[in-house]
Amino acid sequence: MYRKYHEMDLQHSADEINRLRRLSAYAGSIGLKRLREQAGLSQRELAEASGVPVRTIQQYEQGQKELRRAAWETVSRLAAALHCRMNAVSN
Repeated sequence: MYRKYHEMDLQHSADEINRLRRLSAYAGSIGLKRLREQAGLSQRELAEASGVPVRTIQQYEQGQKELRRAAWETVSRLAAALHCRMNAVSN
């Protein structure tokens, strides 16, 4: 893997690193969607139960925002609405 990045020009390396970061953020947010679906909730129902805006939940699930960087209160509300531990939501 090192060789692949070592042989790229600087711009391609930066683009690839950014792509991998986005994938990593998205992979982390899959947990929220999975938990929500297991709880049998729509995004709107989760928003109503947690007090977190629907758009924010969408952004977390789509990887536009990183849930692991969310405020403690946001993660706490989501965990309470999903009846799970906070670390299950933020991982």
